[in-house]
Amino acid sequence: MISTAETADHSAVCRGWPSGTDEAGRRKAGGEMARKNQLTEFGISVKQELDKRGMTQRELADACGINYRVVHDVLVGLNRKETTIRLISEALGIPS
Repeated sequence: MISTAETADHSAVCRGWPSGTDEAGRRKAGGEMARKNQLTEFGISVKQELDKRGMTQRELADACGINYRVVHDVLVGLNRKETTIRLISEALGIPS
């Protein structure tokens, strides 16, 4: 008998999604290749400054007037928009 997880996985593959992912391409719980996003050089600088100030990414996002997910995406290099990077660097007083 095929388990529910196997059926869901088969269904995803039939739709063209990689095995172990949902329809948005995200890894399902228990996926084989859970990876942690690597910080960019700028992301490392931002994280160091946030740690020094005792701030969270969400607090930084609020200070910049952007969504906290945008901050995360900038730190890991998924968002490279100059305006967003400039907002973050100016809010923290660090070079971009």
